[in-house]
Amino acid sequence: MGKKKKRSESDEEITELKRINTQSSPGGLSQAISQLCGQIIDSSDSNSGEGGLKSMEGQTSQTGHTGPTNSDIIAMLGKIHLKLNDMDDKLKKLDGLEKKVDSFDKDLKKLWLHIDTFTKETRDKITMVDHKVDSVDIELEGARKRIADLEKDKTKMKDDMNYMQSQTMRNNLIFGNIPEEANETPVRSEKIIRDFIISKLKIAKEEVDNMRFERVHRMGQKIDASSAGERGGVRNSSRSIVCKFSFFGDREKVRGSSKNLRGTQFYVSEQFPPEVAAKRRRLFRKAKEEKLAGRKAWVSYDTLFVDGKPVRDA
Repeated sequence: MGKKKKRSESDEEITELKRINTQSSPGGLSQAISQLCGQIIDSSDSNSGEGGLKSMEGQTSQTGHTGPTNSDIIAMLGKIHLKLNDMDDKLKKLDGLEKKVDSFDKDLKKLWLHIDTFTKETRDKITMVDHKVDSVDIELEGARKRIADLEKDKTKMKDDMNYMQSQTMRNNLIFGNIPEEANETPVRSEKIIRDFIISKLKIAKEEVDNMRFERVHRMGQKIDASSAGERGGVRNSSRSIVCKFSFFGDREKVRGSSKNLRGTQFYVSEQFPPEVAAKRRRLFRKAKEEKLAGRKAWVSYDTLFVDGKPVRDA
């Protein structure tokens, strides 16, 4: 009867353990197992002994079934207790990881929010820059057009200035390769020109005496004879004489008589601004080519005429 009582107490303890294992939390279960182990140990110390063990073994042999002893149950419960403690530690670590993940998720959301804000601001700035670039392109195109217009105006103003300067020179003739005297004065230059017109251009002295000159002088700075000789002879040391006639008719009469200078070292030419003179030299070369080709060509001011038609791109 005592053995049956002890066995029923053990069964009740195992049943209570199962109930606690299914209903309690891991932490509470661990504590309950600890308490239950303590109870079983106390019960085993008070009731078991050599006689009790023998009666247990007799009962086992009588029934033919082998069941776990209290020590087996205690060992198993100890293992379960250790595993539950390990689970508690891991759960605590998981709680810490969960907090870290939550914190990281919050930081990540803040980062994405910052990136979205930065991206929007950058996109707005790029759009603003694009608008400014478009505006600059429009302004640059306008500036190019204005510059082109200014270049045209500059060219036109230069042409107008050259034309006006040419008009101030329209009564001028240049006499070249006339020997220059030492310490020659403008008065002496005028006397030299009058004698030259009479002797070389074959105009009557009476007509020449009636001609009026506003100004007669050598052009540019005096050329040293020694340095001129290094450049090709004394002939180059004589500066040209520019003569401004008071009347255009006298100037044209003298210019028309310049054909008498063919085959000599002397020449008579109209005076023009440097740019116009350079252009006329190119046009004269072109006119010569046109004449060799059998076409009628001449130069008027800064324009080449071929067969009576102006050639603008000459």
